Amino acid sequence: MEGRSEARELPTESILGRLSSLNLQPGDVRVFTDLPADFNPLQPDGDEIEGPIKVTSYSFAHEVNPTITSGQSREASVNTVVNRRVHVPPKQLLKCSSCGGNESQKLYYCPCGEVRYCSTACQKSDWPLHKSACGPTTRIDIDKFYPFLAMLVELSRAHSAMPKHPATFKTVLNLPAPGTPPTVLPSGRRAVVVAVGGKPRDVPSPDPSWWPSAPNDYVRNKLWLRIIREGHLLPILSALCFALVSEIYTTTSQGKRGTPRLRLRYLSHPLADFGICRGTAKVTPQDTLAYVDVSSSPERVWFGQDPTEHYWLYFTAANGEEVYLDCGLFAFNMTLSVQAGAYADGLPMNHFPAWFRERLFHKETQELRAEVKRRSALRSAALADALASGHDVDVGVFSKFMKAVAGRDVGKEESELAKTLWLWQAGQVRDMVRSDAWKLWPTEVPLVTVADQGELDDFDDPNTDWAIKLREWKDAHKGIGKNRRRR
Repeated sequence: MEGRSEARELPTESILGRLSSLNLQPGDVRVFTDLPADFNPLQPDGDEIEGPIKVTSYSFAHEVNPTITSGQSREASVNTVVNRRVHVPPKQLLKCSSCGGNESQKLYYCPCGEVRYCSTACQKSDWPLHKSACGPTTRIDIDKFYPFLAMLVELSRAHSAMPKHPATFKTVLNLPAPGTPPTVLPSGRRAVVVAVGGKPRDVPSPDPSWWPSAPNDYVRNKLWLRIIREGHLLPILSALCFALVSEIYTTTSQGKRGTPRLRLRYLSHPLADFGICRGTAKVTPQDTLAYVDVSSSPERVWFGQDPTEHYWLYFTAANGEEVYLDCGLFAFNMTLSVQAGAYADGLPMNHFPAWFRERLFHKETQELRAEVKRRSALRSAALADALASGHDVDVGVFSKFMKAVAGRDVGKEESELAKTLWLWQAGQVRDMVRSDAWKLWPTEVPLVTVADQGELDDFDDPNTDWAIKLREWKDAHKGIGKNRRRR
C-alpha cells in the first residue's frame, strides 16, 4: 500500500491520470473552473428538502408528459409504495428458453425481455407457455438513466433528515488547500487535516466566514463540496435501490393492450439484478480528510469518509455483464460528474458526482475499488414480501438489508434515515416515470470534472506525463471498444 501511495502522488495519478483509465479524450469532459460564491447545496432554492411529503421545486429538464410542474409538491405516501407485487426477472438468459440451446448460438429476446430464443420456431413452440407472462415492456437504458440516479443521491444529501457535517458549523482555521501534504495523526493514520474551531455557526454555508484564509472562492467551495458529500452512502443507496424496486419492478402490463411495464436494461440485455457493493476505495492519504476541533477540550479528532467502508451500486445484465455506479468518490477528490442542467432545472448544483464504469474497463484498466461483499435489492425476498403485504414497510427491513451489506450492526437512526429517503426517492422515481422525462435525456451523458485550479493548465500539451500515459494506455487496449457493441 505504501508503494501505491507514492505512485499516486505523481502527476500521472492526478485526476487527468484517472480520466485516462476511462478512455476519455480532451474535449470529452467539460471542466468546471468556477463555482458560484453563494453555492450551497444544503439549501436548494433557499430551503432544505423537507421530509417525504414536500420537496424542493426543481423540474425535469425534458418532460414528454409534463404532469409534474415546478413548485408542485411530490408526495410519496405509504399507500402508494406498498401492496404491490415485485416482478423479479430471470437471473440469467444464456440459453434458448425453448430448446435449451446455449449462448454459442445467436439468441433473440422476446420483446418482453423475459425469455430468449434461438429461432422463430422455438418462439412459436414456447408461446402457449409464455403467453400469459408476456406483455408490452418499455426498457430504460441504464447507461442513459444513471445520471438521474446520481441526481437522487445528490439531492438526498440535502434532505432535512440528513445529519449535517459538524465541520460545516465551525470555522476552518488552517489551509487545507490543494497540494497540502497529509499529516500523521496520533493513531498513525495519515490524512489532510482540516482544523476547525471558533464559535458555532447557526447556518452552515460556504461563505468567506467559514474559511477566511481560503485562497479564493473556488477553492473554498470545492473543499465544502468534498466535506458535505462525506458519509451516509449506505442509507442513501439502500433507499435508492428500494425505490427502483418499488417504482419500476412492480409495474406490469395486462396483455398486449395494457400499459407497458418498465424495466431497466444494459445495451440490448435486460437487467437481471442490482444492489449494493461494499469494499475499499483505493485512495491515498492526500485524498482523505481528517478533522481536529481545537475549540473542544480535549481537542476532538475524527476522520472523514472511510475508504475501507465504501459503497457503490452494481447492475447485472441477463447475459452476465455488469456495470457499476459510484457516487461517493468526490469526497476523495475524484470528481468525475454529470452536468446537471441536462436533467433538471431549478437545482442548486451544476453537477452530480457519478463514476459509471463497465465491467470490462474494471478488468482492463486501473481499478478504483476492491469489492468485499454485495447484496441484491431486486432479488430481496424481504423487500418483496414487505411491498406485497399491504402494510407499511417496517424499518427493520432496511436495518437487516444494510446490516447484510455492511457486515456490522446498523443503528436505528441510520435505518430510519434510509426509510425516510426511500419514501422521498420513490416519489421522485414515480414522477420521472409519469412525465416520461427520461425519453428525451441525452444519449451521450455530458461529463464534467471539478478540477483543482491549475491542474489542467497543460491539458493540451502532448508531452506531459499524463498525456504520454494516456497514449500508452490506448495503444495497449486497442480493440476493447469492439467488445462493447450491442448483441
